[in-house]
Amino acid sequence: MSTFQLSEDCITDLAELVLQMALCEWGDCKIMLNCWLNIHKHILEHCSTAAAKDGKHHCCLPKCKQSLHSSTSVLQLHCKLSHISRIPLPCPAKGCHEAFTCATALKSHFVATHADLLGKWITLPSNDISPIAAPFLPHTRPSPPPLPDHAILPLWKITPLVIPAPPYQPRKEQPRGLARRWHRLSAEDEDDDDEDEARIAFEDLLQVPLNPDHIVNTVIRSKPPNLDHQLSRPQTGVAPALQSDDVLRSMLFEALSKRIEARLEI
Repeated sequence: MSTFQLSEDCITDLAELVLQMALCEWGDCKIMLNCWLNIHKHILEHCSTAAAKDGKHHCCLPKCKQSLHSSTSVLQLHCKLSHISRIPLPCPAKGCHEAFTCATALKSHFVATHADLLGKWITLPSNDISPIAAPFLPHTRPSPPPLPDHAILPLWKITPLVIPAPPYQPRKEQPRGLARRWHRLSAEDEDDDDEDEARIAFEDLLQVPLNPDHIVNTVIRSKPPNLDHQLSRPQTGVAPALQSDDVLRSMLFEALSKRIEARLEI
């Protein structure tokens, strides 16, 4: 409906779509619709979803003198004739503020007042017709920008950032006997891990030549050293370090010690 010839037959259809505020007064529903056609469909939807009470369908619109009906279709017909027909249809001519409850009166007004618009080809949105609620698609869409002439797109060449090592932190000293046992266990685990690892040889990566003309200028700034890995740094060791083997043992230390000694004897 974006382009059409204006005639007497389409005056009513245009009037039903002219933008206007239409409040639904069905029960507690206070939804604001934007045109005559949408309020029409909205009220009929209320009729379809209204629950029947004692086999009767109740009209919830205000000032209704015949609110009980035998079926949904009878209730919808009642709303069309008694309520929706009273909603005025605005004149679709732009700048005209006349409204009519009868479609015949609307056509007579349009023929008498806006006869110069009849037979005219209208393209929406138009300067002759009021804005309507029906969506429309633009006739032309902007073309995308042309592709670049060169075959190779510009490349980004960024030097990897060298992250300094965190400052040295003294480690917690362990008793010599226990440290020697843990060292032997960790050495055995490393040997097992080396045997299980699969050695796969990969080919060298391709060296892609870079054209200096296509490299985009890039500004690289080093991060201050005080902000380097502050959150992921491990906790500091115990200070001062333990000076004796008289350390408080946990509840399961004896069981763990016997298990480790059994593994070392094997």
